[in-house]
Amino acid sequence: MLGNWWNFVGEHAVAITAVVAVIALIQVWIIGLVRWLRKKFKESYVDIVPFGHIEVSYTTLGPTIGLAGTLRCRGQDLFINSIDLEVIRHRDGAKHVFDWVLFRTEKLNFIGGLQQPELIMEAELPCGMILNTNQSIRYNILFNDVVTADEVNQIIAPLRENWQTFILTELESKPIQTLYEEFSKSDIHVERFTKLSRLCYWEAGDYTLIFIIRSSKPDNIFMLKWDFSLTEDNVKLLQGNALNIIREVLGVPFSWPYMSAYSKYKVNNRFKLKITPQ
Repeated sequence: MLGNWWNFVGEHAVAITAVVAVIALIQVWIIGLVRWLRKKFKESYVDIVPFGHIEVSYTTLGPTIGLAGTLRCRGQDLFINSIDLEVIRHRDGAKHVFDWVLFRTEKLNFIGGLQQPELIMEAELPCGMILNTNQSIRYNILFNDVVTADEVNQIIAPLRENWQTFILTELESKPIQTLYEEFSKSDIHVERFTKLSRLCYWEAGDYTLIFIIRSSKPDNIFMLKWDFSLTEDNVKLLQGNALNIIREVLGVPFSWPYMSAYSKYKVNNRFKLKITPQ
């Protein structure tokens, strides 16, 4: 009986070898398919790790918020379409939406020596990005309230026209600072400055900040919430930026730079939502 078996194996050795090879290939293919399916349908998560403080300001871009930190993806790779913010004031529930407007990069220049490094800020327009599971990415993003920025431009437009007329009618040659000091006493300058100051809705109190990442392939929304606070002193600094907004638009040198308030992150709660593709 055993001899017949070996005779059979000997006669069909080539065929048996081929069958074994096919089975091995099918096994490898099945293992690969299972791994692909697991990755394809595996839930994705984004870890958002903030760095530093929440930077709050008010400029020609309207109310702005600057955030920096690291993004890390778990599950499967994502393509980030956009990142935006929602800010909710606790006192009255007023909500404002902020769109990303600039990617910023900060570099230190040590030409003057290690004791006096120079901070250099570079910026570029935002765009979509790939977030891989095997590599985190750093972010430093400036967000602005587009709706309020449009209102800033509407307030400034008549002032710019009056400034041009004022310069042209000024017969005597004077330094631009002197001309501006005279122009700043005009009714339209006082009126527009008052409107710009009131348009700055930052006030002392507590706020909730919602960091929203919108991704595709797969289509998801990832959110992280923090709370932050502004003090009376913070608000005075930010409202004072209204004068710099006017100076920037009119082309008058600043007496001081734009001021920002830096608030600590206060942990809120974390959650993820999924979008149904349309």
